[in-house]
Amino acid sequence: MNKFCELTRSYSLPVSIAPFLAAFCFAVKTSFFIDVVFCTNTLLLFISVVLLHLGYNLFDDYIDIK
Repeated sequence: MNKFCELTRSYSLPVSIAPFLAAFCFAVKTSFFIDVVFCTNTLLLFISVVLLHLGYNLFDDYIDIK
C-alpha cells in the first residue's frame, strides 16, 4: 500500500488543488445565489480533480516502470 501512495505522488496535490480553489472563490464571489446544486457540483468537481491528478500520476509512473 505504501508503494501505491508513493507512485501517486500525492505530495504534489496542492499544485492541482490551488487553481480549483481560486476558481471556486471567484465563482462564489460573483455568484448571485448558492444553492444545493452548486455545492454538489463543486464537491463532485473537487473529487474528480483530485482523482484525475492521482490517477494520471499513477499511470505515468506505471509507464515509466514498465
